[in-house]
Amino acid sequence: MRDDKGFGVVALASGAEIGPPGQTHTLGTSARIVDFDQGPDGLLNVVIVGEERFRILQTKTQSDNLLLGQVIELARVPQFPIPEEFQELSELFDEISSKVEITRPGGPPPSSAAELAYNLAQYLPLPIPTKMVVLEIDNALELLQFISTEIRNLQRQGQ
Repeated sequence: MRDDKGFGVVALASGAEIGPPGQTHTLGTSARIVDFDQGPDGLLNVVIVGEERFRILQTKTQSDNLLLGQVIELARVPQFPIPEEFQELSELFDEISSKVEITRPGGPPPSSAAELAYNLAQYLPLPIPTKMVVLEIDNALELLQFISTEIRNLQRQGQ
């Protein structure tokens, strides 16, 4: 935390977070810590911001069970403004952020199509495999279309 180095965040495909490492998905996000404090319960509260997508090429487990990986950074999804046809997704994000304490280091609500899709994927109750599909998509319009479809699926399920 002191040296501002980033780290990788990867969802588990199987296994537990504590003890020997489980099997991870092959995609993840590089992240960095932007704020932290110790809560009254003694737990460390950490705010991170995701930066780049990556694919894991190989992993190795250290003696302390820390999982290290060799990764390759994936190409950035081209940024462009949120198309008018997806403005309801922007409104949904505004509604979510008004009801949940969302700490947005760096400020304002998402202004690009990809940023909006990634933010919604983060806060919606989507299963991990669905979130992995989001990380695979490298087109901002396709990202918004996929998220829009997933929202309709959640609505049909009564979530």
